[in-house]
Amino acid sequence: MSTAAVISAFRPSLARWPITLGRFSGFLSALLGTVVLIGWYTHNLTLLQISPRFVAMAYNTALGFLLCGVGMMSSRRELSQPACLISLFMGILTLAIGAVTLSEYITGVNLGLDELFMKSYIRAGVTAPGRMAFCTAFCFCLSGIFLVLERRRFPLRPLQTATIGSVVIGLGVVALSGYFSGIADSYAWGALTRMAVHTATGFLVLGLGIIAFSWSDDQSGPKTAPRWLPIFVGVGAAAVAMSLWQALVVEESTQQALIRRLAAASSSVPLGVLARRQSLVPVVELTSGLLLALLLAGAVTLAQTAHRQAEALREAQEVLETRVAERTEALALANNALTELAGWQRGFLRDALASVTEGKLRLCDSPADLPPHGASFFGYPIFLTMKSGLSDLRCQALEAADLCNFAPERAQDLVTAVNEAGMNAIVHGGGGFARISFSPEGIIQVRVTDEGKGITMENLPRATLSRGFTTAGTLGHGLKMILQTADRLWLLTGPTGTVVALEQDRFAPEPLWTQD
Repeated sequence: MSTAAVISAFRPSLARWPITLGRFSGFLSALLGTVVLIGWYTHNLTLLQISPRFVAMAYNTALGFLLCGVGMMSSRRELSQPACLISLFMGILTLAIGAVTLSEYITGVNLGLDELFMKSYIRAGVTAPGRMAFCTAFCFCLSGIFLVLERRRFPLRPLQTATIGSVVIGLGVVALSGYFSGIADSYAWGALTRMAVHTATGFLVLGLGIIAFSWSDDQSGPKTAPRWLPIFVGVGAAAVAMSLWQALVVEESTQQALIRRLAAASSSVPLGVLARRQSLVPVVELTSGLLLALLLAGAVTLAQTAHRQAEALREAQEVLETRVAERTEALALANNALTELAGWQRGFLRDALASVTEGKLRLCDSPADLPPHGASFFGYPIFLTMKSGLSDLRCQALEAADLCNFAPERAQDLVTAVNEAGMNAIVHGGGGFARISFSPEGIIQVRVTDEGKGITMENLPRATLSRGFTTAGTLGHGLKMILQTADRLWLLTGPTGTVVALEQDRFAPEPLWTQD
């Protein structure tokens, strides 16, 4: 197997990076605990204190980091059942160490846990020999609860895990900020044992790992911030407020000592009011800071709600657009099918009418299907109305027949056909336009155009084949008579109007059945 294949085989997917980060945080926590434990056994003060000015990490604190680290590396359901049991056992031990230490602080009774595993030989900055800080014990209680509940699945698990991780990170930030500001003595939480600098760093790492596990549990989706983000922001802001509060407490105690010295030196100076005002500054800062933290958490919550609603609207819009596109495509397909069906029906009707009329009637689909005009136009264009035009059309048709040497019966058939075509344009089209042309071969063509509603497809067979059929309630023979008296008839009809082009030869053509 190549190196690239090995690397790709062990590369975590995007969906598993929170779990990988959580286990890596557990590894760093276990490494920190192991290094400090080695420092206790080897009397290496650098490993225990980092600097002679700092507090040493207690033995039980290092043991707690080791237990938490092993538990986090063994957690998550993807691992085997023995590994899950190890994570549960480590959580119980961590919770027990933190809970016993807290009970010692609360009750004031030494239960013997502080020096159970190692006799403390560093006494500076501690309430009792070997005892971890109060906040350290509290963080281990929270971490132990996380590991104990790790195997359980419930809806609020991401929020619970994120809350634990946020509090652990917040307490670590509060303690660590004192070391960076150079006033580490201010973060003793009264007369209690202070948290060591590498203990605070360890809780930062441990809290980030717990947050990573919470991220893996959250089901809000890759495009949406986790639902527990307001808790993380609120706790972080509260940690900053508490850090400033602790600094102000130190400053206030310094100012109070100065005021007391001034009051002792000069009893006439009214310093009581100043002392009371000075003592209110830390309280006001802490109260306003905590309120600001709540406001920030609320603002993030509102922003997340608005974002989720916007995402829901966007998804609904996408679904709607998809459905509209699908319906539009379906309608387009249906329209195409109807158009094809209409074209097929019209073609079938055209062939059927041509067959029934022995080729006389030719149904046209477009103006290009109409026959060209004759070589010469005869007379003038005639406008057909209810009051005029029809008699002029008959007279021009008769004169054209005389010009082309039509026999009297042929001329009369032409006049009859022309009269029916003109009457149809007037009655059904509200009037129209007629023009006569002829060719040297003795073929007369009469074209009548109107702008009526046309003949519907369902009425075409009856309109062309049934004698006297009309949709206007008038007497007449219509297209049936034209077919009987003219030699050829072209019909172009639609919603915008109708064009009737009829032709008459000088001599009657032979029937189709007699032609080869």
